[in-house]
Amino acid sequence: MNSTSPAGRPLISYYLPELYAARRYLFEVNAEQIAVCKNESKFRDDVPCDTDIYQLCMLYMNEESWEEPDNLEDAMLLYRNLRRVFHADLFV
Repeated sequence: MNSTSPAGRPLISYYLPELYAARRYLFEVNAEQIAVCKNESKFRDDVPCDTDIYQLCMLYMNEESWEEPDNLEDAMLLYRNLRRVFHADLFV
């Protein structure tokens, strides 16, 4: 337990800072301000990494008949397999 922080759920100190002699740092934001931020921000595409690496991974997956994972174990297995084929091609 941290002696400088309240025990329990951190949401209590977030929503009720006055209980811990803290200052409330929340401030209201209107829809127009949010729209401006969205327009000025760059959001990722559906590709989770560098486009070239993603396409290469998809190529390997297609060649090896590997499917996209739907759980952590499958994701780890796919990662290890992709890493293995990357290394095999890079260090031939």
